[in-house]
Amino acid sequence: MLKMDITYPDFDNNTRTQTCYFNLNEYDIAKLDTKYPEGLQVYINKMLDTGDRKAAFELITDIIVASYGVKSEDGLSLVKDPKAVDNFVYTALFAAIYKKVTANEQALNDFILNVVPASVKTTTENKMAAIEG
Repeated sequence: MLKMDITYPDFDNNTRTQTCYFNLNEYDIAKLDTKYPEGLQVYINKMLDTGDRKAAFELITDIIVASYGVKSEDGLSLVKDPKAVDNFVYTALFAAIYKKVTANEQALNDFILNVVPASVKTTTENKMAAIEG
């Protein structure tokens, strides 16, 4: 799980700091995979081969949205209530997170590697190294 403290201006131009939590478990990844007809990995490869900026925007948005949740007080769950997630997408906070995550390639890689489960982290790191290398 990734914990991010984000400072951003809200819509009234008040400076706010908020803590957000992001995590993708195996179920979340499988759900993302089914969203793309050829599977997530094929979609990513095609996007990288073609430099499709629209596809990159949509994928990054999907990953942020799929990984966002509200941590329960007891720390046992990350609640991904559809209404809370929908509300999150329309906040200045979401825009600030998107900007931070996409500031550069390293920021994006760090975000992804910190939200995926340990069981897929090594595979993800190897794929990212192959893409960069």
